[in-house]
Amino acid sequence: MLRQRRRFLADDEDDPAEGADLAVKPATIHHCSLSEGKSAAPNYDIVLCARNFANMFADAQKKGTVVLGLKNIMSAPEMEQAMKDAGLLD
Repeated sequence: MLRQRRRFLADDEDDPAEGADLAVKPATIHHCSLSEGKSAAPNYDIVLCARNFANMFADAQKKGTVVLGLKNIMSAPEMEQAMKDAGLLD
C-alpha cells in the first residue's frame, strides 16, 4: 500500500477515505504489484508492505520514503502502531 507524497488531509476534514480513524487521513491509497510498487515508491511518503518485501524498497528509503514492513498487511491496528513506532503519529 502506498500513500502519495505531499497529499494529506487535516484531521478535521470530512473525508470517507480508508483509515478515517487514524490521526492522518491519506488522500490517496494505491495498491499494486511489487514490481510496480518498487518503481513508484519514491513518489510516496510511506510504503506499507509485508515484512518479507521491505528490503525491496531500499532505493526508495534512500530517497526519503518511509518503508514500514508489517506482519499482517490487512491489520489497521498494526499499521497504526507501525506509524507510531516510526514517529509518524502521536
